[in-house]
This record gives sequence, structure tokens and C-alpha cells, in this order.
Amino acid sequence: MATPSVSAATARPLEYEFPFGWNEIEGIHDRTDFDLNRHQEHSGKKLEYFDQAENSRYVPYIVETSAGRTG
Repeated sequence: MATPSVSAATARPLEYEFPFGWNEIEGIHDRTDFDLNRHQEHSGKKLEYFDQAENSRYVPYIVETSAGRTG
């Protein structure tokens, strides 16, 4: 069974006005801790960060960027 695609919690485009018009040149996506939690779940390996000052562990949030020109 295929895993359904999950979109980012927030996605923001970075656009530029080229001589031929506006076009997205980068996307910035807030992936939360979704991806690392899924990796932990399926690999059995911990991907947690240990904060010594707080003496606690947590799975960090991920900000994914992708750059390129479309169109």
C-alpha cells in the first residue's frame, strides 16, 4: 500500500520578476517533525536531539528548501 503524500504545514514561494514575467525560483516548506518521526518509526533509529540545558530530547522540525526555475 502506498503512503499518502503529506504536504508541508506551511509553504512559501520566493518569486522573481524576470523579463518574461513572474516565476517562482525557490520554495520554502515547514515540514514540522513529520519526516523525521516517520524515519524513526520505520528505521527503528532515534533521530532525536538532546538539549543538555533543558535535559530533554525532542525531534527537531525541518525547513526544506528547493531552488530552480520552472516554466
